[in-house]
Amino acid sequence: KRSHLLHGVGSGFTEFERQQIADLRSSSSAAAAAAASHGSSGSREWGSATGAVGEEIDRQKQQQQGGGQDAAVAAGSGVDRPVGSSMIYPGVVSERHYPELNVRELTLVNGLRLAIKETDFLDDEVLLTAVANGGLSEVPRPEFYTCSMSGVVATQLGPFGHKPDILSELLAGRRLSLSPAEGAYARSVKGSCSPHDLEVALQLIHLLMTSDLKLEAGEMDSVMVQLRQGIEAQLRSPLHAYHTRIRQINYEGCHFFDPITLDELEKVDLEASCKHHRATYSNPAEFTLIFTGKLKFTVLLPLLTTYLATIPAAEGRGGRMDPRKVKPLPFRFPDQPVLEDVEVDMVSPVTQIQITFPIGLNRATAREELWWLASICRILETRLLQKLRFEFGDIYTVSVSNFFGCEAPSSNRDKLWGDVSIAFTCDPANKDRLVAMTLATLELLQDEGPTQAEVDTVLKLETFDWENLCQENTFWHDVIANGYQSRRFAETSDLDAVWTRLRDTRETVGGLYASFFNFC
Repeated sequence: KRSHLLHGVGSGFTEFERQQIADLRSSSSAAAAAAASHGSSGSREWGSATGAVGEEIDRQKQQQQGGGQDAAVAAGSGVDRPVGSSMIYPGVVSERHYPELNVRELTLVNGLRLAIKETDFLDDEVLLTAVANGGLSEVPRPEFYTCSMSGVVATQLGPFGHKPDILSELLAGRRLSLSPAEGAYARSVKGSCSPHDLEVALQLIHLLMTSDLKLEAGEMDSVMVQLRQGIEAQLRSPLHAYHTRIRQINYEGCHFFDPITLDELEKVDLEASCKHHRATYSNPAEFTLIFTGKLKFTVLLPLLTTYLATIPAAEGRGGRMDPRKVKPLPFRFPDQPVLEDVEVDMVSPVTQIQITFPIGLNRATAREELWWLASICRILETRLLQKLRFEFGDIYTVSVSNFFGCEAPSSNRDKLWGDVSIAFTCDPANKDRLVAMTLATLELLQDEGPTQAEVDTVLKLETFDWENLCQENTFWHDVIANGYQSRRFAETSDLDAVWTRLRDTRETVGGLYASFFNFC
């Protein structure tokens, strides 16, 4: 059977569906021209997808045919044309181009929005991210653990229409990875692939959005055993206990940061968890799918038509959530300083230290202040490394970083709240002395500010990093993905406006030495 499945995709299509797909492909003159120019080698590169994954799509289509031809089309087995609408390309109802970012935006008949950026930085890389606003902060508190465990349950059962071990065999030899995830304020599917494997990646996205997670006989006990073993392993980890306590202190017991316990696991409803996972990814109109890398639109278009435009629309579910309406997490920082030792059993004596400071940026100038904050964190990290490692030899490395992930995009507070953390490891006998030295170094930087040499160095490094980032797919991919989720885009519906504001802010900050000193 497996050998049979390796023949091409589409062996399970009805004659009606084959004709539809043939019409869709031939109706796009650009796609037809690309196929002709590639010849038989192009057909092998893009057309011979994994039949095993495609077979699952065919199986779903055959199940949908029980209601007849009309039911099959309505269920998404073909591209249905909305009444009164016209298609720019097969399955595409709107198109827009953002010249500043050189991004092509398409909206499919099922509401799925696509953003395509063609680059030539790497010949063998395509990045994919499907993202939708709204995440676990929307879940009622009593259902939180059941819903938050849905991703782990899906990993055990297989979110892409096949059991994990079978899918691993089917994808052997292909450079392809996709990972669904649900955070506090968004859901996503992130991954990358070779251009040769892009068709298979689109098949997997199709299966993710159309497949049901089903607990077969005897699987519930097996899944619970694996989940229990995972929690027990976490409970044995000293770092897990340490970081859990840090989050509980910094965010005053916000339930989102509380790890699930064995007692809470017994209350998890696996059936409800599977249903939550299905609902999370079943509405294509909520998602924006971004492609960045070595792409050719004329070759990509038939694949979008075949695998993405045929995902059934979720009737009655609406479209994309406005980020300004996302439910915020109930977090707050401690009102008073907290000093706490977390004692755990370890084989070797070592101390992990984290010093965390809450920070509030003025919302009106937050974009500029974020650049300055990143720079001052870099200067402080360099000073601490020079003093604690090279002068005293008490540590190997130190990190200074900022985090604003708790702040909801819907927040209208005057300040944008986050934190700055300083972290390093050391000998337990030296911890008090090193903490005092760290705070003294920070206080000196606050009192006197950075030296001109430090500012010149950090600006040169920032310029060097920026120039390198602009030559990487990951940078542009993140700019586009974050742009679509931003308040600015919700207000303007203009991705170029989001990008130019980011770029102009960086250029403005580069010349504001006085403001930089004041910020420190």
